[in-house]
Amino acid sequence: HTLLHTQLLQAHPGQECQVTHTHYFTHSFYKHILGKSVRYTDMESEDYPFFQGLVYLLENNVSTLGYELTFSTEVQEFGVCEVRDLKPNGGNIIVTEENKKEYVHLVCQMKMTGAIRKQLSAYLEGFYEIIPKRLISIFTEQELELLISGLPTIDIDDLKANTEIPLSVEKQWNTGCSYVKACD
Repeated sequence: HTLLHTQLLQAHPGQECQVTHTHYFTHSFYKHILGKSVRYTDMESEDYPFFQGLVYLLENNVSTLGYELTFSTEVQEFGVCEVRDLKPNGGNIIVTEENKKEYVHLVCQMKMTGAIRKQLSAYLEGFYEIIPKRLISIFTEQELELLISGLPTIDIDDLKANTEIPLSVEKQWNTGCSYVKACD
């Protein structure tokens, strides 16, 4: 899972640039910044097929899966895939109707937090050096996303009217950048 998502801009002359993917970070990452717990519903924006599987598990009897599910999961960290227990001896604990909600909670915690703990800690240490946690604690994750990522629509005319580009940079920019051509 990645912390960072990309954006694709589509610009047409005299129109607004529409950002077709609006998240710089995943929703759960904004929650991490704010120190809030992630929930299984946050998995929807991280890994939709996996989220659908969790919904199926919650809405159906575990015995209909056709295989045994245990309290362990595959995690990819720094390009290495490994199986991790979600709780002590988890590889030997079978998921049942009685404990499937606990399984969903723990597997989401592992995938959205545990698997990226080192990267998350390093990022948050640097982030809080610049912006103390107490100053952003008043925001929701949606408000923080708006502050960090901005609006999903870019008005090209407004951008041109309020941007100053030195002539030397503008000449270099115009020779090789399709972005300028798309926005003219």
